[in-house]
This record gives sequence, C-alpha cells and structure tokens, in this order.
Amino acid sequence: MYELQCHVGIMELPPIYFLITLGDLASAYALRSEPFLVLMLSKLRFVLRLVETDQMKRALCGVVEGFAQAANLIFHVGDESPFPSCRAADYGFHVLPFFNLMSSSWPTSEDLELQQAAVKALGPAMGLLLHHEKHRNTVFERLPCLLQQYEGGVDNLHVTMSLSQLLEVAYDFEVPLPDGKLKSICFALHTQVCDIAQLPGSENQVKVFYCLRLLDQFISFVGSRLKTDKEGSCVASLSIFSGIIAADLPEMSQKKCTVVKAMRCMLGDQSAEVKKAVLHFVRTLLSVQGLDDWAWDLVAYNFKQSSLSRSQMPHFLRFRGCWRDSWWLPRPWVTAHSALRALWALHRMIHPAVGEQWRVKIPILLSTIEASGNPETSQDNVWWEHLLLKFLNMTLKSIADDAWSSQLSLELQHQTASYACSSPEKSFLYKALGTTLASCQDVAHVKSQLQKSLKGTDYMNASEREHVVTILAFSAEGHLDLTLGTLEDFGAALSKVQVSGIVGRLQDYHQGKRARTHRALILAYGRIAVHGPRTQLLPRVEHDLTRKVLQYYMTSCQVLGINFVNKDFMKEEPMDSLASPVRLRAMLAIKHLSKVKPSLNRDENRNILDDCLKCLLPLPAVQQLREEGETSQDSVQVQALHELSMQALGELMRGLLEEDPAENWFMEMVHLLEPWIFSDKERERERALQASSQLFVAYQETVYCRLQEPLEQFGSLLGLLTPYTCSSLAASRLWAADCIFCLLQLQGEKKCVV
Repeated sequence: MYELQCHVGIMELPPIYFLITLGDLASAYALRSEPFLVLMLSKLRFVLRLVETDQMKRALCGVVEGFAQAANLIFHVGDESPFPSCRAADYGFHVLPFFNLMSSSWPTSEDLELQQAAVKALGPAMGLLLHHEKHRNTVFERLPCLLQQYEGGVDNLHVTMSLSQLLEVAYDFEVPLPDGKLKSICFALHTQVCDIAQLPGSENQVKVFYCLRLLDQFISFVGSRLKTDKEGSCVASLSIFSGIIAADLPEMSQKKCTVVKAMRCMLGDQSAEVKKAVLHFVRTLLSVQGLDDWAWDLVAYNFKQSSLSRSQMPHFLRFRGCWRDSWWLPRPWVTAHSALRALWALHRMIHPAVGEQWRVKIPILLSTIEASGNPETSQDNVWWEHLLLKFLNMTLKSIADDAWSSQLSLELQHQTASYACSSPEKSFLYKALGTTLASCQDVAHVKSQLQKSLKGTDYMNASEREHVVTILAFSAEGHLDLTLGTLEDFGAALSKVQVSGIVGRLQDYHQGKRARTHRALILAYGRIAVHGPRTQLLPRVEHDLTRKVLQYYMTSCQVLGINFVNKDFMKEEPMDSLASPVRLRAMLAIKHLSKVKPSLNRDENRNILDDCLKCLLPLPAVQQLREEGETSQDSVQVQALHELSMQALGELMRGLLEEDPAENWFMEMVHLLEPWIFSDKERERERALQASSQLFVAYQETVYCRLQEPLEQFGSLLGLLTPYTCSSLAASRLWAADCIFCLLQLQGEKKCVV
C-alpha cells in the first residue's frame, strides 16, 4: 500500500491497473489499509474530473468501496485497532466527493457492470458518512437512489447487501432514521419478500430478513401490510414474521409477543394461501423456546379455524418444529413442558377420547418436569423416555382407533428423515413408532411397516441397525407372533439371495454386509425376548428364538465364501507372468477359511485345489519369469514370489488334510497332481514333484500321526515317483527323492510300531 501511495501524483490520473490493485488491497486488508485512506483519497479527489471511461469509473468504485469498508471496520472495532483513527469528519470530507459523483448518474449508467460497482460502493460510503451528523442529511437525500436499484438491472442481492451496511451503522451507533425514509426502506424490503420470482430462503431473502431485524419499527409496518386486501402482501408479511421468529435471536425475544399480536388479524382470513402462511407461522412459533400463554391460545384457535377432521389430526406432527422439540423427545425439558401445554390446548381437536385422561396425566408430567429441572445424566433421559412412551401407549389405548394409529405411525416414519442418523431424537422416534405399531390392531398395516423397515435398512450403518431392532422389539409388545413371523420371512428371503459376480461378492462378504445383517437379526431376537409378553414368549423361546439365533450365528461366521475365492481371483491372473501376489494370498486365504464352519464338502475342496494347481503349475520357468523383469530387483521379487506361492500351495494342502484326515482324500489329491507329474514340460513336472513332496510331508505329520494305519497305495506311489529320480533336471530328481524318502519313513515307522 505504501509503494502504491508513493506513485500517486497530484493532478495526475493513475493507470487503471493501479486503481484495481488499490481496491483489492483495501478490501483484503481493511485494518492495514486504513492509515493510507485519507492521503490516498485526498490525492485521487483532484483527478475525479479526469475520470471519463466506464472502466476507470468501475475501478474507482472498487477503491471507494474498499476504503469505506476499512473505515467502517475501524469504527466498529474501536480501540482494538493498532492504528490511530481519524475523526469522522476527516473521513467524511474525503469520501463525500466520491459519494456525490457515484450517486448522481453512475447507478443509472447503461453499463450494467458500472451500475453494479456503484451500488456495491454506495452502501459502505453511506455507512461511513452516517458517523458524522453533518453528512447524514446528504445520505438520506441520496437513499432513494439506492432503493431505486431494486427496479433496475442490478442483482437485487447487491442492493440488499449495500443497504444492510447502511442499516448496520444506524443500528449499532443508534442513528435515527427519518420516518419517511424508514417507511421507504420497509416498503422496498417488503416488496422483495413479495417478489414471487425469488425462491423462499434465497440468499437475498435471508439478507432482507436481516435488514428488517435492524429496523425498530418494522413490526408495526409489516403489521399494517397485513390489513391490506392483497393476498400476496399478506403472505409476504406472514413470511417475514416467520423468518423473524425462526431466527430466535436474543434481541428479538421481547418482540415475539408483539409479532403474535400483530398477526392475529389474519386468523379469520379464508384465503388458502394465507391459511398456509398462518400454518407455517404457527409451525415456526412452536419450534422456538420460551413461549408464554399468549402463544398457545393462538395455536389452539388456529387449529379450530383450519377445520381439521379427526382423521387428519396426526398431520399435526408434520409441524417439524413442534415435533422436533415436542413431548415425545427427552430434551430439552423446558420445551417439552411448553409442548405438553400445547397438546392440552389442542386436545379437543386431536381426539375426543383423550380429554379426560390427559386432564389427569398431563399435569402430572408437567409437575414432574418442574420438579426435576434439566436432566443431568443419561439415566434421567431414560427415565423420561419411559414416562413418555408409557403416556403414548396409554393415549393410543384410549383412542382405540386403528385408522388414527396407522396414520400416526406413517407420520412418525416420515419425521425420522428429519434427523441425523445417530441423533437421540431419531432413536426416540423409532421407539415411539414401535410403540404405536404395538397398539395398532390393523395387522396388515403393522406387517407392511415392519417389512418396509427391514428391507429399507442399511445394515452397514450401526445406527440404522439399532433403529430397525428398536422397531421390532417395541412392536413385539403387542404383536409377538406377527413380529417373529415377519422376521423369519425376512431371514428366509435373505438366505435365498445369490450374490453374482466377483465384485458383488467381494462387496457383500469383504465389507461384512451379510454378516452384519445376521448380527442385527440376532440382536432383534434378543430384544424381542426382553420386550415380548412373558406368557406368549416362554413357549417359543427354544424353537423360534434360540434356534434362529444359533442359525444366524453359524451363518455369520462364514464371512468369506471360499467356494469363489479360489476361482475368481486366481483365474483373472495372467498365465504367462507372476507379477502380483494374488495367487499367494488367495491360497493362504482359502487355507485359513477352510477351518470356518460350516465346512465345504470334499468335492468342493477338490475343485478348489484343482483350480489352484491350474493357476500355478503351468507358469513359465522361473528363469524366464526373471528375465522378463525390467530391473534386477524385479528379478529377485519374481524369484521370491514363486517360492512363496509354492509354499502357500503346500500350506493349502496341509490345511485341507487337517480338516479331512483320511487316506482316500490324500490319494485324491495325489491323483490331481498326476497329470502334472506326467507333463512333457520340465517346469510343470518340477513343480508337481515339489508339491507332491509337500503333500507327503503334510500326510505324514497330520493323517498318519492320527491314524497310524499303513499306506495301502505304497507300491503304486513308489512306482509313480521312482522314474523321476533319473530326470534330466536336477531339481526334479531331488523332489522325487524327497517323496520316496518320506514313503519309506512311513513304512519304517509302521514296522517299528508293530
């Protein structure tokens, strides 16, 4: 900034890039640029008459905007600034010429970009000039120039942003606005809310609501607009009131009563759009804390005017704000107190059967809250949940209306989507849903809801698993047979699902999707055992609960199906190279998984071993594989990978023998090796003989040690291996000799035993 200031001459217009850089620096470094404000603007004011092009005007607007924002920030932070501040008069003296020029004709220029730049600079400049009483009249005189831009081609958001900077200064420093200008501002902002071209909740409307909150007289103005006969104006006014209430700011707490009183005149309006706006206002009103008696009679009157039938009353729960902190939810207790009072105010419209009971029960709940205060521990929340669920169950039994209960369950299901998956509110909603289903005697509806919950749950998500278990457990209190039957049907359908394709099976098993589903079902049976009626539960514990729990436990233990690991992984590996450890890892995985129950049968194990042999033994010779490596390190890695893969094959055969220690199974494995032993390719014979050696050692250390029986096929095995002791390949001769040595050991050991 100092370097730029040194290059600014008097009566000399600087280059445009100079002004652009200056504006960017002022905006980015507000506090640091403030010391240069007076001197920089004093130099630039002498060249204002030289500014002719629109491009130069836009750049100059950026400079004024940046410096004005910096000065306004200085006034707000006060003594926290490390730099000495100039007087407001000094700021105003140097900014005023720029303000007069920008507010004269620039906002009405044919260049839209210049209009936008001027509007963005007017707000900060007006706010700065308001700090000195001498310049306030000038600001108020030029205010219509800014408000008129709402009707121009500039984005309305820029106009609102600029206006908000003016209103912030007036609000923070208690600068009174003339009544005429105040009404003009309120009217312009109200018109923005009425603009149907803007989406509700848009950035401009949010900023408009912020501006209205900065005006002390906005409630009376907006209230006066409610008395007009224009539907759009009334809807916009109610929308403004809803936005003010929804903000729930501390400074607005004293104005809530005034807002509610101002909108009472709309309760008798018959317009459908106005009724919607009133309902939205009530919903917003119920979402905030600290409501007094004057609010609840408005809520009751509103529902009477809405002519809701008894069958429609569960739609009351669509008031998400009310439901979010309603009597169902254990926190905060203060809002629960207010919501219980709201229910009592509306009890005649909810259902005629609840009046007498609620007259007794609701005061008890209210006194409980008043005596306990805010909960401090999780035990308090559990206790409060228990009271509310008991109250809900009692209410549903009193109503005894299946259509009403069914509609309520649908609304509860709908409301669960409004909360985070792990939130305590959502957890309690599912308990309320389960309690409602338990009381509903429409069996078809209950079964449909349970099926929908079971099928729609993401079992990879722990919270969702807990939620579906909660629904099943609580519904079992009133429908034990139905709940168990629905759960059994879901489990049976799950077991029939065949996951196709290697990718699908990998995702299903590797991520544990099916295992987690089974665990959720196990947990559900356990919770049902806790919640179900004892008299109905005891005869069914062994057959319907314990049997299912054990069944799902055994199934969930089989995390990864080894009946597909062998083929799909290894068959995708190229047969002319050994570049990855996939074969190695797959065989090790199969070896470990062969111990998982339920075990595969012998035919399946035979196919697995056959596929492993076909994927490993036909590989090119090790020397050829090494030569294909690009570096010496690649060659070493190929050698090591080959050795480890052969070791893994040996470990796999040992594991299969341990699970099925029988000589005939051992001979079947030998028969699988025979085609490779007879191969006309030396590398295949060598690997087959090495695998045979590993198999014989495994047989000796596993099957033979257990059975101590003579090897009936000793002669045929000796005849199979002896010719290869004369092989031209030294490695083959050594592996054949190892096999024969092992066979002789087996015979020798048997003779010693005998």
